[in-house]
Amino acid sequence: KTEPLVDSLQTSKDILDRLVEPPLSLSTTLARSRLEGSFLGKDGTAAIFVRFSPEGIASQRKSIQLVQSAAQQVDGLQSDQLQMVGSIYEGYAVDEAAEKSLKKLVLPSSLMGVLLAWICLRSVRGAITVLLIAGVGQLIAVAVVASTGGQFSAVLIVLPTLVFMLTLSAAVHFMNYYGDVAYSHREHLGSRAILLGLKPSALATLTTSLGMIALATSQLSPVRTFGLYSASCLCLAALVLFLAFPTISDWLCKKRYIAQHGLEFDQDSARSGAGDSSPPVAPWARAYAAWVQSNYAAICIVGFTLLAVSFYGLWHLKSSTKFDDMFPKNSPTRESMAWIEEHLGPIASVEVLLKFPKPTDLEPFDQLVWVDRLTQKLRENPDIGGVASAVTFLPKLPSGGRVRDVSKRALMRNSVAKQFGQLVEQGLVSESSDSTAWRITAKVSALSKLSYGELTQRVRETVEPIEAQEELV
Repeated sequence: KTEPLVDSLQTSKDILDRLVEPPLSLSTTLARSRLEGSFLGKDGTAAIFVRFSPEGIASQRKSIQLVQSAAQQVDGLQSDQLQMVGSIYEGYAVDEAAEKSLKKLVLPSSLMGVLLAWICLRSVRGAITVLLIAGVGQLIAVAVVASTGGQFSAVLIVLPTLVFMLTLSAAVHFMNYYGDVAYSHREHLGSRAILLGLKPSALATLTTSLGMIALATSQLSPVRTFGLYSASCLCLAALVLFLAFPTISDWLCKKRYIAQHGLEFDQDSARSGAGDSSPPVAPWARAYAAWVQSNYAAICIVGFTLLAVSFYGLWHLKSSTKFDDMFPKNSPTRESMAWIEEHLGPIASVEVLLKFPKPTDLEPFDQLVWVDRLTQKLRENPDIGGVASAVTFLPKLPSGGRVRDVSKRALMRNSVAKQFGQLVEQGLVSESSDSTAWRITAKVSALSKLSYGELTQRVRETVEPIEAQEELV
């Protein structure tokens, strides 16, 4: 039996009706004021809030396609008219953008690789050899991810191309060694080339893999997964290169390289009258080497100067994990976020947990009083668009000292104690063996120039004075 993708859903009207109908029976004005910025826009814009099941969270594409399909079944509404936000949609949008970019760039990058391989090797057969081996390395990356149950996320989707390019680079070096050994040998050219370049290539693979596997220490799961996969796939591709190159290169290139380089060797030996088996060096290469040797001091000075200048840019380097920074300003994803923030309210959430340790003398009603104080204080913060907590769905707490207010407090004390279990079921309160935690959700702008860290700090500055007062009680 397949688990449903959607756990529950409710509309802004459902939430509003819950406040204005018995037993709360709040006025429409008061109910709207509580919901504005979180569940209802100031201009009356409403929304549907979908809570996905664990299966729906794991299958982001299926979940978003389900919502789009439902929209198409509504008369006059198309899927492209939907304005969607949320963590599920963000993951889907990033994966979609990465997949589109990959499809758009895979053909030009492959053609560029073929062209560069042919230019560097000056041999069609040599280019085919290295591209075959690099292609196998790319397929290995795909096979490893698929066989281990992994999925190509926005980060991991670059893995096949990365392995392809690194394997191609190593294969080009071995083809260069192949030309060198073909200058003085006639048999086992591929094996001789591997033996000649095995040590530097193995060391390069090892150091690169160590750098990749260092990413496995990251706290971010996509980065950690990328580090593990890239290190293992690169080692496997290098192993395939070492084992397959001798056979494939001899099969495709042996006769061609012997005919070309062997003739050069015979002519060079005849001119020199000696058995020197060193490959010939072009005149321009000799001149370049002599120039470098004569001007090494100036080259070092210029190089270190450029290196020092480049370090200046590190002071201006800024990293960002904000979702909207991943897309251009005119992208449909950012336009959808901007529309919802303009008409409904901020879409990013900062969760605040107000914990009361056990045992405590404070009853649920007394704890709710502190939740109400913090909720009202957060609503006064200009950086916060809307706040939702348990007090949003309960009657207004009486604060006066009149007999009527005292009576209301007594009634609410009993009422809150009876509704405590419902608040737990709704996810507004959480109980453990050592504490009771009340959840307060503050909505902040996802498109703000402030980073999430700065927004969280401003919320913290609002919370800490109330927290200090609670500790004194």
